[in-house]
Amino acid sequence: MATKTQTYQHNTDASLTVHDDVSIDKQIEKLIRSHKELSITRSNEANINFEGGPDSEGLKLLPASSRKRIEADGLDISKGYPEIPPRTQIPIFVDEAHAIRAEDVPYIERGKNADPEKKALLGAAKEVIHLTKNVGTEIVGLQLADLTDQQKDELALLVAERVVVFFRDQKLPPTKQHELGSYLGNIEYHAQVPHVTGLPGATVIWNDYINKKDSKLNFANANLANWDTLRYPGYGNQGWHTDLVHEHQPAGYTHLHLDAIPSIGGDTIWSSGYGAYDKLSDEFKKFLDGKKAVYVSSHAYLDREDPLGGPKKIERVHPLVRTHPATGWKSLYVNRGLTKRIIGVSPVESDLILNYLFDIYEKNADIQVRFKWSPTKEGYGTSAIWDNRISQHRAVWDHEGEESRHGTRVTSLAEVPFFDPESNKNFEIVDDLPVEQQLETIFRNRNSKTLTGPDPVGLEILPESTKKRLEDDNIEISQGYPEIPPSENIPIYVDEVLKIRSFETPYDDKAKNADPEKKALFGAAKEVIHLTKNIGTEIVGLQLVDLTDEQKNELALLVSERVVVFFRNQKLPPSQQKALGSYWGKVEVHPQATHVNGIPGTTVLWSDYSKKKGNKANFANNGLQNWDVLRYQHQGPFAWHTDLVHELQPAGYTHLHLDAIPSLGGDTTWASGYAAYDKLSDEFKNFLDGKQVELQSLHGYIDRNDPLGGPKQVSRVHPLVRTHPVTGWKSLFINRGHIKRIIGVSPVESDLILNYLFDIFEKNADVQVRFNWQPTQEGYGTSAIWDNRVSQHKNIFDYEGDEPRHGTRVTTLAEVPYFDPNSKSQREALGKPIYKWDVKDNSSLSIVNDIPIDQQIENLIRAHNDLKITNNGNLKLRINPGPDPEGLKILSKSTRERLEADNIDLSVGYPETPPRAEIPVYLDQAYAIRAEDAPYIERAKNADPEKKALLGAAKEVIHLTKNVGTEIVGLQLADLTDQQKDELALLVAERVVVFFRDQKLLPSEQLELGKYLGNIEYHPQTTHVTGLPGNSVIWNDYFSLKGVNINYENNNLGNWDSLRYPARGTQVWHTDLVHEHQPAGYTHLHIDSVPTTGDDTLWASGYGAYDKLSDEFKKFLDGKKAVYVSAHAYLDREDPLGGPKRIERVHPLVRTHPATGWKSLFINRAMTRRIIGVSPVESDLILNYLFDIYEKNADIQVRFKWSPTKEGYGTSAIWDNRISQHRSVWDNEGAESRHGTRVTSLAEVPFFDPESKSQREALGKPIHQWE
Repeated sequence: MATKTQTYQHNTDASLTVHDDVSIDKQIEKLIRSHKELSITRSNEANINFEGGPDSEGLKLLPASSRKRIEADGLDISKGYPEIPPRTQIPIFVDEAHAIRAEDVPYIERGKNADPEKKALLGAAKEVIHLTKNVGTEIVGLQLADLTDQQKDELALLVAERVVVFFRDQKLPPTKQHELGSYLGNIEYHAQVPHVTGLPGATVIWNDYINKKDSKLNFANANLANWDTLRYPGYGNQGWHTDLVHEHQPAGYTHLHLDAIPSIGGDTIWSSGYGAYDKLSDEFKKFLDGKKAVYVSSHAYLDREDPLGGPKKIERVHPLVRTHPATGWKSLYVNRGLTKRIIGVSPVESDLILNYLFDIYEKNADIQVRFKWSPTKEGYGTSAIWDNRISQHRAVWDHEGEESRHGTRVTSLAEVPFFDPESNKNFEIVDDLPVEQQLETIFRNRNSKTLTGPDPVGLEILPESTKKRLEDDNIEISQGYPEIPPSENIPIYVDEVLKIRSFETPYDDKAKNADPEKKALFGAAKEVIHLTKNIGTEIVGLQLVDLTDEQKNELALLVSERVVVFFRNQKLPPSQQKALGSYWGKVEVHPQATHVNGIPGTTVLWSDYSKKKGNKANFANNGLQNWDVLRYQHQGPFAWHTDLVHELQPAGYTHLHLDAIPSLGGDTTWASGYAAYDKLSDEFKNFLDGKQVELQSLHGYIDRNDPLGGPKQVSRVHPLVRTHPVTGWKSLFINRGHIKRIIGVSPVESDLILNYLFDIFEKNADVQVRFNWQPTQEGYGTSAIWDNRVSQHKNIFDYEGDEPRHGTRVTTLAEVPYFDPNSKSQREALGKPIYKWDVKDNSSLSIVNDIPIDQQIENLIRAHNDLKITNNGNLKLRINPGPDPEGLKILSKSTRERLEADNIDLSVGYPETPPRAEIPVYLDQAYAIRAEDAPYIERAKNADPEKKALLGAAKEVIHLTKNVGTEIVGLQLADLTDQQKDELALLVAERVVVFFRDQKLLPSEQLELGKYLGNIEYHPQTTHVTGLPGNSVIWNDYFSLKGVNINYENNNLGNWDSLRYPARGTQVWHTDLVHEHQPAGYTHLHIDSVPTTGDDTLWASGYGAYDKLSDEFKKFLDGKKAVYVSAHAYLDREDPLGGPKRIERVHPLVRTHPATGWKSLFINRAMTRRIIGVSPVESDLILNYLFDIYEKNADIQVRFKWSPTKEGYGTSAIWDNRISQHRSVWDNEGAESRHGTRVTSLAEVPFFDPESKSQREALGKPIHQWE
């Protein structure tokens, strides 16, 4: 039978014949394969139509250095370059693409064969440079082409640990690069992308060529995919991504070798999946562990079942958290471009979680490294080798194709992704199981080797003194120590926890039976030492194991009165410790805590062991505080807390016995609830008496009715003031870590009251005792017994785990808390004087009714050092005025030499804090500082536009990126002439930030340069160089000493939402002093003490940010004004008790620079509050978009490494706040000193000139039109 056809005429001679009896998919496939103008597959980048085979057009564009490298490898490129795969090899339909590499292929993880110390690799290198603390290493002096197999294995392990490793000056033929890739895994042959002619698998990375093939990549759209990949398709490789996540066995190691590099720009950034995972809370880690997600391909294909329904992408399912086979470490395996959804949660929940995870990768600079591909000598190139299993990366297209950037990439496919956690081995998401059952399985299916029974890991590090104590008690430790409770005993859900000890059990306090004079106890003691007036007693000469019941009763009474009692030189077996606890009441057996083998209820407190198991001191206890200080500030033993307040019958007596004690440090502090209550006025006591509070558990559990709603603490209601059943005295029963709210008052009032009560406990030294756990004679230990009903306590981790600290703890549960309105305070019961606040006292501030309330409050604040004058959400410090002797103790040698060389008097302390009398209390006082116009000379206006005096005197001028950042070599800032200073001001105004290394620069000289550039900002709240106001001290070591809580988890949170998540330090994007009438112009930061690795600083250009906008949006914003706020807050004189308020000033949202005449976007997330003239919703919408432009576009940013310089020298950065934001990176985590001095010169009143131009417009660069 003849085939039935229909013919349709085209406007050419050709015609399309449609065959009705041939399946539509076959007809479409034939159509596509036979017509070059039809793109076979689609990608986000562009619909580019390539012919198969070598491309003669590309050969014309090929850089000479690239051509030389390829031809030297014996590759024939005479017919063209690069080579395009034949159209017949390119899949058209999803099922065809899915079938490529769909089966398991054997894979050898070379990193597993490596020497962990990597002696062969690192020993042969001239230098090994860790570029940041957490990610990125550069190896100097090795040729990749010459590596032995042993060195290749060790390189694989190094990459697996450090995420990405760099090699400059490489003589590397493409075939050698291909061979190395083959050694590391199965080479990925990409059917859609160009490769080196004659060498499939060596993919060509060459944007110049792609652009010639009609790519839509440009400056305006290069980063849009970092917002929303569905709405804003990515162009090129400028968005954060991980290679080939859609493969059955996705990419492992990728090796990119660049042989043609722009003189400026074209950097690449990597971000660590290990670091991203470690940014999560433990509960969120548990939630994500075992989850799976859908990953999609970059390219899209037709659906054979619906070939006209539009392109569809390959989808494959992999673990959301994957385990690396070489390191065994967990990594967050997501990326914004190619992770589509999480399986097992709703689409809304999936989007919410994924966007948070994407932001963790993209916004946390301390898990990133930015690498500059600097040109190398002729015929050589630079290589980067990274591990896609544990990273994301992105290119920075700031060079915009003005210079060639050509490279070859070889990607080795790795194993099928897997997740092998200690907590949920072999768990799989089963869609037809209830989610709560799946979650419970995650918790229950734990690795028994590490999570149940005696732990052999602990046995390896057990101190000899502890071991002897345990063995003397006949405790079996041959299989391990300590003992970990079975996972089936651990409650998962809130209702399960509430059932534990949910019924009141009889409790009789043994102290009630005691002789009030305690004759039996005291009479047998050699000495009784009261350590302070109000709290803490030490008893000498008694052994706890020998106490009679009468003495135990008297000891309970003594603890009830003195809060905590200590016994040194105790021979105390754990079984006897528990027996003493059992005498006093029901011993608490903790289902989550490790205990002495065979003795549940004898909890092990052992920081060395916790560290060995992967926990970090000051990691868990600081986790959630950036969300809500009230709820989450104190977690763990390193912050003030009371044990087990969430129980129906909370903890009574706790007995801690330490048998391994550091030689120095590791003290514990207790605070008395009796004394804290007596600090209150009678009126406030009356107000609090009878109030109740909601107290909550340390651990979070799943709500069975809302299993994906996040962990919830167990809550119980108890009296805020409780009566002790033995003494009859009232005690404040609160602590910052575990209290949620006061019942019966508004949330605002509750927060106000509780923070005051917390401070009473924490700030008053006369209600505290600090105990030094000194080492005792061999085989002996020290005991502390305290009463949780009347105390808080905290451990001090100053020894940092350098020496063993091991102890056992037994806690006895007591009565249901109650309040007896007839009970008395301790001072009242003991007949001590109670201060009456309505009586005049010459030693205190008298409240005089005829003095205005604002004046009384100001007098009160200025007269009392324990009241903070102003509020800063960034730093919560209590620093006394004048030079600080404490700072002097931690001052680095290099800083001290610089200061003393400037004749700075350090004899009384460093740094200096302004007198309290100079610090404004009220808003009107702060507003009045620099409120009037001050003359300002813009030095850059006087400069030679070519900057001949400055640049001509320099040895070298290095532009670090295309759009921002320049380094000048060979000039000393202290020696600049006025002409050179003017030209420097212009260079900074154009390049945003300029750097000078190896500077011999005294603080006074730095201040003089600042005065030349503008009006020095003298900050009344911040520390400055002693005797040198205006030269502020930037010194995180000191701030940490003074109580600033910066850690790895919280240091970047302000980059999400500065209202919800307070910023810590300078780790968030900000601009200095935007609240001033004349805000900051030039800032000069000189660092004289630099960590060997880490603590970089990033800047972003306001010029570049403005040029990222469309013309329509520029027009909309031009002329708009916004409200800018101060970092510090002050009291309102009209409402002094209404809480702190910030200075607000109005400036243009887009400002014109007076020297360049260019427009800049003048906003920052931390201190731009709202846009005037639009609704609050619209303002938030616009501002968040503008903030993201600054923060997400790498091509308008520069990251500077403050590398150490020669002795006595430092490094300077000078930037212009009018056209920039900046942020520091706290990845060194205070491990090494970082000290600097900063001088800020105030500039003009901000203005907007409607006739001014954008930077790109002024420089004649193309402006993208968004038709």
